Amino acid sequence: GQAWVMAQAGPLPGSPSPLVALSGVALLALAVTALPAPARPWAALGLGALGVVVLEGDVLYLRYFHDLPSLALLEAARQTGQVTGSILALMAHGDAWLAAPLVPGVALAAAAARRRTPPRSARWMAAALMLGVAPGAAWAVRATTARYGRDVQRFSSLQLARRVGVVGYHLVDAWDRVREGIWGVAISEEDRERALSLLAARRSLREGKGPLYGMARGCNLVVIQVESLQGFTVGFEVNGEPVAPTLDRLAREAVYLARCTDQTAYGRTSDAELLSEASLLPVTHGAACFRHGGNRFVALAGVLAERGYTTLSAVPFEGRFWNRRVTHAAYGFATSLFSEAFRPGRGIGWGLNDRDFLA
Repeated sequence: GQAWVMAQAGPLPGSPSPLVALSGVALLALAVTALPAPARPWAALGLGALGVVVLEGDVLYLRYFHDLPSLALLEAARQTGQVTGSILALMAHGDAWLAAPLVPGVALAAAAARRRTPPRSARWMAAALMLGVAPGAAWAVRATTARYGRDVQRFSSLQLARRVGVVGYHLVDAWDRVREGIWGVAISEEDRERALSLLAARRSLREGKGPLYGMARGCNLVVIQVESLQGFTVGFEVNGEPVAPTLDRLAREAVYLARCTDQTAYGRTSDAELLSEASLLPVTHGAACFRHGGNRFVALAGVLAERGYTTLSAVPFEGRFWNRRVTHAAYGFATSLFSEAFRPGRGIGWGLNDRDFLA
């Protein structure tokens, strides 16, 4: 199962650690041995079924986002209903092999439940599993105590999964979430003062200067954020005909900034809104719109409202999607319109078509 997941990612740099990867599975199996003997077979079967669901989720997420999901994304699980069609389209016949071991697993669990395991055999099994956990435990100690290196700073979930296995990746991710929930993420007073000093020292660099500063004061501001638009469409032609003639015309008549880099993470569209509204980069794990949606932001809409502007946001989709009912208010929008505010029309993708939306 783990090999099937990683096969979807294609070639990756770095060398895998098979013993560390197997340690994650051994750790889960060791937890099963702690249960009463009659419950172990069915607990193992249930754990296997859960593993199939998790691994299939990894495969689908990997095919679309080219990354592995984090436990923090459970906050966005409420959106699954809106993307059911996309999920089904990502499934492949080969995925059925992930669930194949469950078929004989039911028979084996039933047979094992009827058979009483001798205490000596149970002890040997536990000892073998503890030996299997040892490489993973050694890696965890090294990663916890090291000050630098690839085990400390994580740049890619896939590279971590290649090193410790998919199961190991999810165990590390779960531990990160538990540790963050218990101890939180706090900064020292020294780091806080250093950050404030840096901002104060660079204040002059943020001051409005130049002949163009303030030239649109008092004018209306309309921001149109286009979903899933890729830069290659601007200026692209097929058989001499432009693919997006209106965008081409806008690019010629306006200031067109083409050298941009994707700054979104797990929050995708919501991260783009966070960037454009509040000039903030996304969080490392999960989506900021769910984890910190109720924060107080110094955002564009709020700043304009303080200067007498009437602010409004409009998205022809459900307000709970990407938690927009909460975040748009936090950004300072006085009014937010969602799907129920628009007349029914032809839908494209997840929302109303642009013509009816902008009319």
